[in-house]
Amino acid sequence: MNPATIVNIICKSWLGGIGAIIAVIGVVVCPITSGDTAFRSLRLMFADALKFDQKPIRNRLLVSVPIFIIAFIICNVNFSVIWTYVGIGNQVLAAVSLWACSVYFVTVGKKHWIVSIPAAFLTYICICYFMIAPNPNGGLDLPPIFGYITGAVVAIAVFSAFIFYAGKAKNKLSSNNI
Repeated sequence: MNPATIVNIICKSWLGGIGAIIAVIGVVVCPITSGDTAFRSLRLMFADALKFDQKPIRNRLLVSVPIFIIAFIICNVNFSVIWTYVGIGNQVLAAVSLWACSVYFVTVGKKHWIVSIPAAFLTYICICYFMIAPNPNGGLDLPPIFGYITGAVVAIAVFSAFIFYAGKAKNKLSSNNI
């Protein structure tokens, strides 16, 4: 069964008429507006990086057309492959964000454990994925035990390095406050 069929069955059997309208908004309208926002944000980021003024329509097109061409090509790739990259991309982004928050907590003198421990865990998960995942999906397709051990070693090493540098930063903060 494909997603459209499942949404149709749920709308007809569980939600009724008003629920179906809400489902259409959730399944169709919200992703379209999210896509629009994503393309606009991407255009503005590239324009900013390239120092293109976005007031003239010509400059907007110079940035937008290549983005739309790349998006068109990506739309012709098997969606399950793309979804795998989106999934691990979200986890990597979460890990990096948690490490960044950990550094921030250290620099302002707060306890970092609430974010550094989840950051280490997500680092472990991401490394394991890259080691174990099948090769067409971006992984090395290694035996699971090797991936688990490598993930643990990398996560412990990154966490240990963070703790070492956090201790140095804490000492530096203490000496500046004297």
